[in-house]
Amino acid sequence: MLRPFFLLLLSASLSWTLQGQITAERQSMSEGVYEGLQIRIPDLDDKTVGDVWGNFTKDYYDARSRYDRRSQEYQAEGAEIPAIGQGENVNLYMTASEVNNGTLVTVWFKFGDAYVSHDQFPDRYLEAEKVMMQFALECGKEKTRQDIDQMEKDLRDMERDLDRLAREKERYEQDIKKAEEAIRQAQASIEENVQAQGAAQEQIKQQQELIEATRRKLNDL
Repeated sequence: MLRPFFLLLLSASLSWTLQGQITAERQSMSEGVYEGLQIRIPDLDDKTVGDVWGNFTKDYYDARSRYDRRSQEYQAEGAEIPAIGQGENVNLYMTASEVNNGTLVTVWFKFGDAYVSHDQFPDRYLEAEKVMMQFALECGKEKTRQDIDQMEKDLRDMERDLDRLAREKERYEQDIKKAEEAIRQAQASIEENVQAQGAAQEQIKQQQELIEATRRKLNDL
């Protein structure tokens, strides 16, 4: 879970980073050519941005977003945005297209039969900018969640590597213990061998003395 203080810093950072990057662009969409608001969302692909948009319109404006394959738009009807609708619900049309290291988002705000535009409805346009900024913040949260997920995955990989190294160390220590035991047994065997050699040498000496004594007896006959 993202901490409130961290989210505050994230919000401030995004507001500063995206300030002045929202532009008004007149473009073709499913209902004609109208002015929409554009913003570039860094480091997120278009599918992820679309998922964030769906949650955003539902959570903030009680409007379910659906994807229209023919127009390639995310369409959310009946969004409750009083500052824009001013008594009317707002229909939202959003397109997301991948660009270098991010996604270009265009949103059209329709109230009644009109679309928000910078020149015709400046007050509504300012409110639409706030919506775009809030959406950008939600995208920033999602990117942060993805980063945290990746960092946690990297941490789990590191922990697995550490466990593997610990198991290897334990095996090496067991190998050392086995080797030390083998050395101890070999040293004991060497001592036994030395004693056995001494006993064998004594037996050889006694046998040689016996042979010499027997030869002397033979010579004395």
